[in-house]
Amino acid sequence: MQGRVLSLVISLASAMAPLGLMVAGPLVEKTGVSAMFIFASIVFVICGVFTLINPAVQNIENSRTEIALEQEATVPTVSSTM
Repeated sequence: MQGRVLSLVISLASAMAPLGLMVAGPLVEKTGVSAMFIFASIVFVICGVFTLINPAVQNIENSRTEIALEQEATVPTVSSTM
């Protein structure tokens, strides 16, 4: 199952490159390269700031540890009495 999901994700990501170029090409011709770089930079900074202030991202290690501890608690242990 994981291989099929990963292949779908990779296929969709690969399909986005030509679509992005179809959108970016005409925009660059109308606005200019420097304006497109400025716009892209602003978008990247906004995404970075959102990532830094997002509590889910800040606490990702804590949540992964909690999930691992919960999984360990539910796994039955085999004990041998010899």
